[in-house]
Amino acid sequence: MKTIRTLVIEDHDVMRFGLVTLPSREPDIAVVAEAGDAHAALCALGKIAVDVILLDLTLPDVDGLQFIKLLTARYPQVPVLVTTMHDELRYGDRAIAAGARGFVMKSEAPDVLLAGIRKVAAGGHYASDELLARMSNVSDQPQAAATHLPLTNREIEVLRLLGLGLSSSEIAQRLHRSVKTVDAHRENIKKKLALKNANELMRYAVCWVEEEATSVKLRSDNLLPEGVVISPVPIDLVMVTG
Repeated sequence: MKTIRTLVIEDHDVMRFGLVTLPSREPDIAVVAEAGDAHAALCALGKIAVDVILLDLTLPDVDGLQFIKLLTARYPQVPVLVTTMHDELRYGDRAIAAGARGFVMKSEAPDVLLAGIRKVAAGGHYASDELLARMSNVSDQPQAAATHLPLTNREIEVLRLLGLGLSSSEIAQRLHRSVKTVDAHRENIKKKLALKNANELMRYAVCWVEEEATSVKLRSDNLLPEGVVISPVPIDLVMVTG
């Protein structure tokens, strides 16, 4: 049985511990490295051969969707499986379009994540039936996603950060861009979504974040099985720091 060598990229320490521990309990999966940001991940990939990359979309030093493009360009033979709290119906199609081979929400049962790892390692794609249906039907129902699809990945990130209460200067610092660039993104978002002014943009952004949080909570309430406990086990890892 071939062991699936896995790299976990997750900035939250507790969540990363779970993502490392769960697969490592399986006889056919070995987490050989973990990283808390994109820089550390690239360092790991330069030193260690891996078969699957588990990637969180929210990283401190790079936009997750842009990082997928970089990873798939540099390491086309290594499939990326996204694991995130972001709603798959908002980010799933974008992640797969960026090059990810699969998308699993963190609210899913542990077996779903394990199945995703095995599926992408075998050369397949992995996503929920709901996401696959959305992606196959989007051309037949253009109005269903018309509100959000005109936005670029960067504009989506700016919109989300606005909804979290960050100012243009704070967003610029977070995304490593100039304030002028962030303000240009804000103007583009307003035009694309037909928002009249900055106040309407802020209300829309706040609603966006609230709706996403509600969607994630509902999925978590519906999908997480009761009594699931991930027990720590000894693991042999290469921990790479940025």
